[in-house]
Amino acid sequence: MSAALPFLIRLAVAPAIGIAVRPGLVDLLIVAAELSQPVDAGTERRGLLLGYDRDHPEREWCRAAFTAHASALRALPDDRNFRTG
Repeated sequence: MSAALPFLIRLAVAPAIGIAVRPGLVDLLIVAAELSQPVDAGTERRGLLLGYDRDHPEREWCRAAFTAHASALRALPDDRNFRTG
């Protein structure tokens, strides 16, 4: 996922991507962001469910990808202002 995130972020913010496609991309990015949240020894219940960060370095890689592309994410169009039909 960490290798795909830069591509997915650029795709989600691309002006050519319409309001029919963007929500699905944004939903995917939200899931990736949630799953990349830190899980440490202090969160035993979540650690048992998702595994700990020490066993999943890809979480840090995903967080780094989100950080590196934060300006693009802030520029994400608000498609709620557009109407279809």
